[in-house]
Amino acid sequence: MPTLHQNPNEKAIALILARSGSKGIPHKNLRPCSGKPLMAWSIEAALASKMVDRVIVSTDSEDIASVAQLYGAETPFIRPAELATDDTLISPVCVHAIETLGLADDIIAISFANNPMISGDDIDGFIELLQSRPEANSVCMVADQDIRMARLFTRKPDGLLEHFTTGPHPERKQDCPDIYSRLDGLVVARAKALLADRSTFLPPPVLGYTAPEGEYCDDIHSPFDLDYTEWLLSRRTK
Repeated sequence: MPTLHQNPNEKAIALILARSGSKGIPHKNLRPCSGKPLMAWSIEAALASKMVDRVIVSTDSEDIASVAQLYGAETPFIRPAELATDDTLISPVCVHAIETLGLADDIIAISFANNPMISGDDIDGFIELLQSRPEANSVCMVADQDIRMARLFTRKPDGLLEHFTTGPHPERKQDCPDIYSRLDGLVVARAKALLADRSTFLPPPVLGYTAPEGEYCDDIHSPFDLDYTEWLLSRRTK
């Protein structure tokens, strides 16, 4: 695949995380979504990226590995069972792939295989943003929230309210600082930063890639989420 890297020695690797033990939707990564397995959307988006050099699926399942290969991804290893439990964090899974494949000098586009709305252009946008800011270590997708933290309260035992945050509390909503939430689906991070701080898959400093309003699902945890995602995909097709 052609690359647009600023540093010719730095590669961009798409790492798609697809374990077999989903609880909300059994076999979620292989469930049909608008005519193809759910994880196939993430594979095809990574393959469509102009900046991704390799598309790798990290999975503990031979069945998932076979489907991943069918859609064009590499499966150079089967993830150890201890890295595919309900309690497994994302960061050690990323570190395992980086160390197993010798990717320490690269940029890792971590895809959770649960957001079919993310495109190859989005992946390129994440990578370009990170490459343009050498002081940053990662990029995540964010959405502007209508909630303003400065207008939130907690209730004390005596029933009185107190502000949830400290500092100034503007009277008008439009004077409150903007608040952003992280959307699931994709994170791009420098491999060296992931190895240096193994407690997180989003090593700071972090940049935000703003999602267009209303076009991205956050995550797929239930059959309703899957139905909603298929509806979003049908709208995009139209």
